[in-house]
Amino acid sequence: SRSARIHAIFQPHGFTQTRLLRDDYRQVFQTELRPEDRLHLLDIYFAGGPVTRNVSSADLVADLAGAPFEARVAPDRHALCALIATEVEAGDLVLLMGARDPSLGAFARQLIASL
Repeated sequence: SRSARIHAIFQPHGFTQTRLLRDDYRQVFQTELRPEDRLHLLDIYFAGGPVTRNVSSADLVADLAGAPFEARVAPDRHALCALIATEVEAGDLVLLMGARDPSLGAFARQLIASL
């Protein structure tokens, strides 16, 4: 059994992919996160090209209304680092998830430095 509290940070990749996987994201988060865990969503990563911006991270958070854990949209990476630094306690797990964004590595280092 897990005991460490999870601070999950997720940056969805692409508007089309997020729209297509929206229900799957809801199901996975509701199944895997516990009441003591936290979910922070960054804005959807936009890789360029023609796209319809008809879904947002705020929509994903709205889908989780009533979930037993706290889910929220992060205003930006800097603010998220500051927030995580105030919430993380010894033994907690900080999980950063995303894809194809070349700045994720630098953000991970910034996040670690803020703890």
